Formats: sequence, C-alpha cells, structure tokens
Amino acid sequence: MQNTMEQRVISWLDANRLLIWQPILSADNFPEIPQDILKFANAQRAAFHCLIRGIEDFSKLPDGVTGWLLPSDESDTDVACAHWHGEVHFLQVLDKRTGHPQTLLGQTDGSPSMEPPSSQPMAGPDSQNQATD
Repeated sequence: MQNTMEQRVISWLDANRLLIWQPILSADNFPEIPQDILKFANAQRAAFHCLIRGIEDFSKLPDGVTGWLLPSDESDTDVACAHWHGEVHFLQVLDKRTGHPQTLLGQTDGSPSMEPPSSQPMAGPDSQNQATD
C-alpha cells in the first residue's frame, strides 16, 4: 500500500517530470555540525541538489539523510524523501513545536520532525527523526 506522498512522487515520475532532491540541512540530519555552519550551508543549498529522473535515481541519495523532493518547475513542496539502508521512504514533515505540516518554503526553525501521512511508525537508523510510510 502506497502512502499519499509516495503516490504523488509516482505521479510526477509517470508524467516524466524532472525532480530535485535537496537535503534538509538540520541538526536532526547532521547532529555533529554546528548550527552556524548549517545556516551557511542552507544559504548554498542548490549546491546539494540531486536530480531524480527515474525511480533508479533514488538509490543514489545519501543513506540516512532526509531531504525535500519537488518537481524542478515548482518552488515549494511538502514531500520529503529519505534513503535508509537500501529503502526509499516518502514522508511528510511536521513542525516539532506546533505539529503542523511544513513545506520547503514554510520551514521555520530548521528542526523538522518527519512524520508520515499514514500509520506505521519507524525510526530511520542513526537518525533522531521519527517517520512512517
């Protein structure tokens, strides 16, 4: 059974849309990196983009890092994607303080909580993020 985020990604790929994955540069994804360096990296985030042309490109994403996924002709997204031990997970990001869904442009504090649009909880290995898919 596919979750809502996964269904959207499949529809993008079926429509031959070029997708962009960019890591969420937060303390959750990179706990060993000082916050000022993460802020600097966020200002340069285009340098970290990975292009996704087909399903096979997801295997090239760095293991254990969650990132935003969006069509190249759009500026905002609420779809997050992570590659954990050979499996790809599509997620929704929730603000840790409010519990409200976040988007790439709406992220405010740099420390999102990964939550699925559906049920079964799962924690990514070596990650503080909670996610389900």
